Amino acid sequence: MRAPSPPADWPITWARPAEPSPSSPTDCEKSLVSRDADPTDGRAQVLRLTTAGRALVPRLAALADRNDAEFFDHIAPKERAALVKTLQGIVERRGLQTLPVD
Repeated sequence: MRAPSPPADWPITWARPAEPSPSSPTDCEKSLVSRDADPTDGRAQVLRLTTAGRALVPRLAALADRNDAEFFDHIAPKERAALVKTLQGIVERRGLQTLPVD
């Protein structure tokens, strides 16, 4: 089970935006993400999902769930539970809060 999507106004701040492939339109050009200068850090960009971007989240989450099932399908349920518990422990100890953790 995936964590709920972040709130609509939840920004992601990048110190340096990734360079898009020259042959494919960026998510900003597709109107899936808005990008603005960070008002407190001139080096950073603030990225936010647009309404169109948020509308894709359920479909993308379903794709990710199918990929996870295919990737981890060979692991016995008991071993999978141990793996999830181990990874969740790492996330908790590192104080990570923006990852999909149950």
